[in-house]
Amino acid sequence: MEQKIFDLLLEISKNGNIKDIPSTRMNAEQRELDTEKERRFNVLIKHGLISNNGNNIFIITEYGYDVAQHKSWLDYLEYRKKILLDKSKKEKYDLSISWFQSKTGWLPYLLSIISVGIALWSLSISNEKEEKDNSQLNNISTQKQIEDKDSSTKNTLNEKVVDTVVFRLKNP
Repeated sequence: MEQKIFDLLLEISKNGNIKDIPSTRMNAEQRELDTEKERRFNVLIKHGLISNNGNNIFIITEYGYDVAQHKSWLDYLEYRKKILLDKSKKEKYDLSISWFQSKTGWLPYLLSIISVGIALWSLSISNEKEEKDNSQLNNISTQKQIEDKDSSTKNTLNEKVVDTVVFRLKNP
């Protein structure tokens, strides 16, 4: 698309619409300008960038706004080409994923079974550690009780010895 046509599209996009005032076509130069202007409008209408809603008022379409956001028609075409390539890549990727899922329908079940196995294994290890810690705690507490009993018996024996010594001292 020519730059003049794209400039006309930009002008319409800025204003939202444009009213084409037909000239009286007085001379040949004016007729040539009018035919060129009509050609530009016709190109824009043909590509669906603007629409004529009667009375020579041309309104830009949504597609026209999209095209006008780019620097030129070629930039817009490159943008559309990139989008089409991206869609094509996405479709190929989706197709490969679908193929993989259809060929390996058992894989999610296998992974689930492995996960459950790992969870049960870690639970058993955790329980073993907890039992081991509890048994060590019980051993420590029983040893403490034994030590306490021993110390209390030793204390009573010591008191008896002290009492006998004191008694001997009092009674010579």
